[in-house]
Amino acid sequence: MKQGDRPSGTNESEILVFLSALCSGKPNDLYLLIWTVRKKSSRWFQDVGGAIQFVASIATQDVYVGVGFSLQDFGPTKRCVADEIAGIHGMWADIDIKSEAHQKKTLPSTIEQALSILPPEFAPTLVIRTGNGIQAWWLFPEPWLFEGEDQRLAAAKVAYRWQSMLRDRASQRGWTYDRLADLSRVLRVPGTRNCKDPSNPKPVVIHSQSEFRYSPSEVIKYLDQLGVSDQDTEDKREKDWSQRFRHSPLKIDLAVRVDEDRLKRWSEADLRFKATWFRQRYDLTDHSQSGYDMALADFGVGVGLPDQDIVDLIVCHRMMHRQPPRTKANYYELTISKARAAVRSQSDPNLRQGFTEERGLGSEKTGRGNAEPPGPGPPGTELEKIHLCKDISAALGVEILRIVKVSGDNPFYRMELAAGSISFPTVDKFINRSAVRNGIAGRVNRLIPDFKPAAWRNLAQMMLDACIVEDGGEELESQGAARLCILQYLGETAFIPGIAGQLPQDLRKPMVRDDQIAICASDLQLYLNKARSQAISMPAVVAMLSAVGAKVERVRGKNFREQSRWMLPLDQFEPDDYASNIPGGSTEHA
Repeated sequence: MKQGDRPSGTNESEILVFLSALCSGKPNDLYLLIWTVRKKSSRWFQDVGGAIQFVASIATQDVYVGVGFSLQDFGPTKRCVADEIAGIHGMWADIDIKSEAHQKKTLPSTIEQALSILPPEFAPTLVIRTGNGIQAWWLFPEPWLFEGEDQRLAAAKVAYRWQSMLRDRASQRGWTYDRLADLSRVLRVPGTRNCKDPSNPKPVVIHSQSEFRYSPSEVIKYLDQLGVSDQDTEDKREKDWSQRFRHSPLKIDLAVRVDEDRLKRWSEADLRFKATWFRQRYDLTDHSQSGYDMALADFGVGVGLPDQDIVDLIVCHRMMHRQPPRTKANYYELTISKARAAVRSQSDPNLRQGFTEERGLGSEKTGRGNAEPPGPGPPGTELEKIHLCKDISAALGVEILRIVKVSGDNPFYRMELAAGSISFPTVDKFINRSAVRNGIAGRVNRLIPDFKPAAWRNLAQMMLDACIVEDGGEELESQGAARLCILQYLGETAFIPGIAGQLPQDLRKPMVRDDQIAICASDLQLYLNKARSQAISMPAVVAMLSAVGAKVERVRGKNFREQSRWMLPLDQFEPDDYASNIPGGSTEHA
């Protein structure tokens, strides 16, 4: 399909193009909402032509259109609530950019950055420049009309998932995105004005238009491919993760019994569990009861059971096989912690999904809603890392957009929140519970919960796994930093043609020897200490030279005392680059 540019013409032409595209296929009996900010007034139109004429007559105002249709005219003072929306035009996005109207630090700064949030695989039908951001539409070939409450709920779930996808794409870039998923939402009409600042009204215009249209099934398939959750699943997962790291003492009930139906389902779905439960695991290296306890903990973590359920499973198994009971909670805590570490260390993403997907068990009811999310291994894609940040957010009680690691020999870390960023200069600070607690408190005035050491270790590993790596440049790598220092030294220091006959202060200046630049560590040290006003030690200077691959040689001659010279590699330090620093281009040869 062809991608078109913004049509030119009057305001009315933009209004005509937009509302005609939006309402293509609208049944005559449904109403379109046109809403104005100035008087908070609503106008309802069954006839699209009437809506176009009305909007054109008030085009100098803030004018909005509903994303959905209604079955009736609700009058001039009301808008149709989401529960009574009868159909929707398509999917939408509303992205703010940083401006006087939107002063959050965590917003895109330009239209181009805002456009990068839109999925490239799903080009929008229309993009509108609103004056302080963009709004986009992915229109259906014809409106999605709801035959009943079930279809309306289904559409609401799709809209929520679509907005979640956009939020994830914004988070990948360190930006916030308000998830505006309700079916009663209104968006701006191009050809009108954005009068948020009355002294500086801004035009609302069509930025781009295409012929792309998508059916609801195509949208759902796309969201399924991305693994975007619906609201119920997301809420339950957030609750599970928020509770997972809360300290609640494990209960050791020697009379506990595990539901027989669950045991039967697990045994039918996974023969390893069945063999474990009946103590028939001939593949185990440790056939003691502790070995079976570990196997049950591995299973429980794999299917995402809460810690208490895993404890009950082990206790019941011990009692069934008449094994001595373990009554200390720390035994179970250590066993479960080892199981979680083992699951997280798996490199195969299919194995990391644990028994839940690999064995087809699905989610089990555990008394806490859905089963606890399994501890994932290191995520592979940025999107997976953003999803992991959601779990970390639930545990900490603070929204984390993303976590960035700036690479280098001594990397530093940046935790990007909706309220701004927190920097950690070292990995020690980044995984330190007090440093994270203080950093978040200073940024959002909120204390994160207390965590037991074992729980914090798991959470710290998740934080490391969630890091999106950004290149820190050669300055943060020892070799790159050393190379830059040496280049600066060579560029600002006069060479000598040879050692013999030089004044004492010039004896150790750089020179060319056997077609390679040869320098003295002591002269480089003097230069760096003077140029940087620092006391750089000789071992540090030698380490720099070694990092770039320089090799030391002893230089001897009849008319000067023996010197140590570092021969710089030609592939990084070409003598011809410093011809102006070399007197007459002279070189000394051994």
